[in-house]
Amino acid sequence: MNNRIIKFRAWDNHNKVMKIYSLKELAGEDKFGYDTEFEAIQSGFDNWIWMQFTGLKDKNGKEICEGDIVEWKPVVLDRKMRGKVIWHMESGAWFVKDDIGDCNHLGLLLYISTEVIGNIYENPELLK
Repeated sequence: MNNRIIKFRAWDNHNKVMKIYSLKELAGEDKFGYDTEFEAIQSGFDNWIWMQFTGLKDKNGKEICEGDIVEWKPVVLDRKMRGKVIWHMESGAWFVKDDIGDCNHLGLLLYISTEVIGNIYENPELLK
């Protein structure tokens, strides 16, 4: 039996609020059963930006999702680094695109005390 938890987070761009759903909740939601694309658009569904839970947690036990902003301190630098969590299609893995444009494998960053400090929709200023 697979114990992997599949969750999604949705940023409601119209109401500016984050919503979290498990796969079971998504499958059971009546509001996802639109008959036409027009009905979905009328409901505001097209304003949602979907992000997936990576299956990983930060140093504080907080779940890490696509679009999260994480912070860590590399051993070789005198400063903390920040970046956003992305799905790297070519590698088929979760990565963090850091503030200097490099991509770092998310799994490796967890070994150096990575912490979720926000997300790109509620806290975009954290990447500036």
